[in-house]
Amino acid sequence: MKRFPGQKVDYLDERKKMLFKMVSEILKPLGFKKKGSRWTKHTADSDVTIHLQESGAKYSFYVNAEYRFHEAPKSRVPDLEARIDEAPFLDLENDDDFNRLNERLPDYFRLEIVPKVLSIASLESKAWYGPPIGAWGATQFLRERKPGLFGSRAGL
Repeated sequence: MKRFPGQKVDYLDERKKMLFKMVSEILKPLGFKKKGSRWTKHTADSDVTIHLQESGAKYSFYVNAEYRFHEAPKSRVPDLEARIDEAPFLDLENDDDFNRLNERLPDYFRLEIVPKVLSIASLESKAWYGPPIGAWGATQFLRERKPGLFGSRAGL
């Protein structure tokens, strides 16, 4: 459904609420706890957060991840931030995409997003040297621990 200037978008707000509820229902059994638009899982080496970020095109979302490693100095800033995916089907204005969320979203998170995000939850993981995830915002702690991986905006 095309949106026009001044048009009420109540149905889009409802779709957004439904999306967040669906993501919560998928991630909660996997050990994630929800706070706002973020779902966090405590692992042995880090706290991993999956974050749905609304893009500039309202009601369309990016999937980001944040990592806070337990051995790193405590900071308000995550040790690593990464854009995991720009899921084209997370466009809530597109009726076809929205109608297929129920069938696509569970596998998307369970089989793609969560394994990718958790693959680098440990600093010892071999996944650090695998295919890039698209990281930015590495702290000094990570630049020291993984010196070959981080330049000014190096992809992980």
